[in-house]
Amino acid sequence: MQTSRALEQGLLKNLLTDPVTGLPNALYAELIREREEARVRREGGTVLYLSMIVRGGTEQVRRMLLVHLCTLLRGSDVVAAEGWQRLLILCAVAAPGDRVAVTQRIREAVSELNEGLARELALTVEFERDEG
Repeated sequence: MQTSRALEQGLLKNLLTDPVTGLPNALYAELIREREEARVRREGGTVLYLSMIVRGGTEQVRRMLLVHLCTLLRGSDVVAAEGWQRLLILCAVAAPGDRVAVTQRIREAVSELNEGLARELALTVEFERDEG
């Protein structure tokens, strides 16, 4: 019985984890998004869903970006990935206008990270879609 439980948990982890980054994947982010949208409908606020296309840098630089994002965002926010090229950020915010503040903080974090890098290692981030 215990081995089947461990197998189920392993399969679920594989299903909900991006194999390249080890972060939650897009399916996980979508499941959490649905739950958060139901919660904010009851409590007020809105769910901000950002999709970022990340270009440039090495794997190490992109990992540094993830660390920056995790320190920048709240523990309740979700950072998910589709490989190293696309990051998804999900967070509950008080008002739709908060989207501007969150995206600006992310852009500033990318700029700070790039300041210490050679030009050829610099990252660019483009917000593919920002819904809220």
